[in-house]
Amino acid sequence: MCANLTYPQTGDLPDATLLGALVNARGQGAIVNGFQLTADFAVPEVEVATGQAVIQTGPRDTTHPNITPAKTISETSVIVEINPQTVALSSNALNSLFLDARLSVDDGAQVVANTTDAAPSAASIKIGEVDTSNQTTSEQLRLLADDGTLTFPTRGAIDRADANGRLPVGADVFDRKNEEKFTVIS
Repeated sequence: MCANLTYPQTGDLPDATLLGALVNARGQGAIVNGFQLTADFAVPEVEVATGQAVIQTGPRDTTHPNITPAKTISETSVIVEINPQTVALSSNALNSLFLDARLSVDDGAQVVANTTDAAPSAASIKIGEVDTSNQTTSEQLRLLADDGTLTFPTRGAIDRADANGRLPVGADVFDRKNEEKFTVIS
């Protein structure tokens, strides 16, 4: 059950979950900046550049020892920033790249590659794809524009995100390649 809560108010204790509720005010995860991809198809691996993202984490309980009983906050997010990371890829496959916040590891966010397009955890966001068969990359999926629009490198990237339920109804999305704007309706 969610808590009756007004935060922040005078006397409130600092708690990561409560701060996460403030971060979640925008209502969706997105790349703020960075995460450009440089693939080495011979190895195969990809270098993921430094970047910052907001990742939705869903409901979480407060953990501050002086907040008793703990409060459950229905929607929270975290801000994740990483240094460059090199990630191994599967050969002859479409590799999906996710930024996983890894909430149980302090400052332990990492980029995870897989060929199933399955998110490694609820607290992750898809940031790109590397196709080692066709030697192509698709980067900065869900890049946030100044007006709050989610932008994607191509219409195909938008369609894949929508088909996998990764786009909220009502979200404005923009195809950077063709310079087309869409609104998610279902």
